[in-house]
Amino acid sequence: MGSYTIPIAKAVGRKGKVYALDKEPLALRRVEEKARKEGLENIYTILSDGNTGLPDESIDIVLFYGVLPEIKDKYTVLKELHRVLKSSGYLSTRYCFRIKREKIIKIIEETKLFSLIEEKGNILNFQYDTSVEKEI
Repeated sequence: MGSYTIPIAKAVGRKGKVYALDKEPLALRRVEEKARKEGLENIYTILSDGNTGLPDESIDIVLFYGVLPEIKDKYTVLKELHRVLKSSGYLSTRYCFRIKREKIIKIIEETKLFSLIEEKGNILNFQYDTSVEKEI
């Protein structure tokens, strides 16, 4: 509900774009309200449970925090994130009481779309696997 969206939008500034995707309209409305209150015009909301509608290789970083346990078809969503992520980009996620480190790594690496490149505290950063064809 904007916990990461608002600070990231401030960090990237007016020239950057932040896309907030959620399957719940209420969550997106809250993000939009917070953005308005903060005077942020670089946040774009997407109502979807997976398909972003964004162009191929258009995103630098995907923050995938706190949502993996909620997603039924994890492969399809991860495939979409792989499609929109630039080859120099990365997928960042975190583990917590709802989903353990080992489970996240297993889920993401089993797709063969991303490889773990870095771990900082409970944050796991996965690199876009360039050996995978875009037309999976």
